[in-house]
Amino acid sequence: MDIWTLLNPILKLSFYLSVVGTVGTALFFFHFKKILEKQNLEFCKNLMFFSSGIGIIICLLFFISLAGNFGGSFTSIFNIMFLKLAFKTTVGQVALLTAFAHAVVCIVIFGVNLFAKVILVLCTTGIILSFAIVGHSSTKGYLAQFLLLIHLIGISYWIGSFIPLRQLCKSSNYNTISNVAHKFGVYALFYLGLLIISGITYSLIMLGDISNIFSTSYGLVLFMKFILVNILLLIGALNKFKYVPMIKTDPKNGVNKLYFSINFEIFLTIIVFSLTSLLTTSFMLPMYN
Repeated sequence: MDIWTLLNPILKLSFYLSVVGTVGTALFFFHFKKILEKQNLEFCKNLMFFSSGIGIIICLLFFISLAGNFGGSFTSIFNIMFLKLAFKTTVGQVALLTAFAHAVVCIVIFGVNLFAKVILVLCTTGIILSFAIVGHSSTKGYLAQFLLLIHLIGISYWIGSFIPLRQLCKSSNYNTISNVAHKFGVYALFYLGLLIISGITYSLIMLGDISNIFSTSYGLVLFMKFILVNILLLIGALNKFKYVPMIKTDPKNGVNKLYFSINFEIFLTIIVFSLTSLLTTSFMLPMYN
């Protein structure tokens, strides 16, 4: 088996996690910074710093993996000719620019002035845009690219809030936990609405024909992902309508249940992202089968 057949999905999975950690935490920070305690804010900044650091490494590995793919062997990543070829590709250039965006996030994340905040917004936006410039969506036109961007924003808010919320559950301030968790659920209605509508429409465009969902390997993996996402949505509904209200009536029990529920959501998310990484690296779109 070609080593890059194995490594590329792993790199893509790692990249998804780093992006969610950076962009998702930035969205969480933006929405709840006024009601979070100082230690929670610092945790979010440190998480963004760590995620962006991982993002730099993954993007650079993406770049050199192009050279490896060109040469067909692991040692090809050290070949100057193949590295130059990688630099001339759109994928290689986007990988380097995205690495740069992550690096800038690491630099400005602890800044408090307006300039630092503007740069942070621009960089996180650029990281999201990188998904639409390369990959399957770029072959399907502007509508598919726009839908993907909307979908990614919804995912970033939803999935990106898991780690900050999980950390918040370790706090002894039940009022803060209750307020943040409640407002997260309120905002989630909007973001999840965008995520679901854009996700379904985007998937139909990628499939080309609804019948391809059961007649192609791409469609079957996409269907598995769809099932898991729906399970995540059900767990989210359980959190919103049962565990979050329980924090007010039975704080300790409610927070513990929410904490363990988030842990399970994180586990399922990793599986969903793993399937997504396979879809974007190991399976061709149905129309090309």
